[in-house]
Amino acid sequence: MKFTFFTLIWVILTTAFTIYGSLIRRIGSGTGFYLVWYGFGCICFIFALCSFFGLWKMLPFFLKVTLSAAASVIILLLLVTGSLILSRFHEKAEPGLDYIIVLGAQIRPDGSPSAVLAYRLNTAVDYLNENPGTRCVVSGGQGGNEPCTEAAGMKQYLLEKGISGDRIITEGHSVNTSENFANSRTLIPEGASAGVITNNFHMYRALLIADTEGFSGISGVSAPSRSFYLPNNMLREFFGLIKFYIR
Repeated sequence: MKFTFFTLIWVILTTAFTIYGSLIRRIGSGTGFYLVWYGFGCICFIFALCSFFGLWKMLPFFLKVTLSAAASVIILLLLVTGSLILSRFHEKAEPGLDYIIVLGAQIRPDGSPSAVLAYRLNTAVDYLNENPGTRCVVSGGQGGNEPCTEAAGMKQYLLEKGISGDRIITEGHSVNTSENFANSRTLIPEGASAGVITNNFHMYRALLIADTEGFSGISGVSAPSRSFYLPNNMLREFFGLIKFYIR
């Protein structure tokens, strides 16, 4: 048994992942994704034990190579997908679009938008104020932990921000991003120019999905996001992109 530098690193990572997962859990995002961070914490704890008790040295050479190769592939995938996601972080659509689609996100129990959704809606308000001829499609159904459809909550928020109701079109049936685009497409006239507003971390995948749903050449308007939650959001996008490419 020996407490080495690598043991310390694994212990620090175990603590960091566990604390971060707990903080993500506290925001009540409506998903169990925080469990992934607990899983990372457990894996790091196992590695800490292996380091402390010298178990790694006891493993067969073939198993060491296999585990090292698997870890390298995962790290490479994370780096590649991270680079792709970052490439669309600062999308700015051209002015004067006919329509913008605002993708839904969680509505809180009191009917107010979550922080992620508020960023999207505030970005929409800015664009609509700068482009008075643009109409807005707010898209999102109702989750089991939401008091109303996301579309209804989004419309109410925009109305309170001074956006005229005749510029807002609601689409309240979608349960995922693919449906957001498929259902919104039926509300937008053929040939009209369109853009999509979503958070920076979600933009790359959103544009990929938009293209598969018939929105070829759609513009993106990236909304900001909270830096603290960015690792969690980026990791979710990693899994989302893997699912998109293998489906």
